[in-house]
Amino acid sequence: AVDTKTVGDLIALIKRWHGEERTILVVVHDLELVRQNFPETLLLARQPIAWGETRETLRPENLLRARRFHEAWEENAPWCEPDKHGDHGHGPGHDPGHNHAHDHHHGSGPRAA
Repeated sequence: AVDTKTVGDLIALIKRWHGEERTILVVVHDLELVRQNFPETLLLARQPIAWGETRETLRPENLLRARRFHEAWEENAPWCEPDKHGDHGHGPGHDPGHNHAHDHHHGSGPRAA
């Protein structure tokens, strides 16, 4: 845990960097701290839930979705690992915006028992 003075010092530093137009990534779980100090938020719960203005991102329906993901997490569930796809070329006239179907398999990774 970080004491209140240090949190205040860090927030002041982050705000200074923000004023200098630096890109800053902060990971915190204190939603009130986020609401008070950060204009833009990415809400994660094992996967992205919402991203944008903090007041929109931290809406009750997004927080509920995040909670459901957290509560549904099963520590010993099998995990999915996408197959690796290297660079590949296509002939002339091929639509570069295409979407390949990428299969994946289930394995026993670090979260499996």
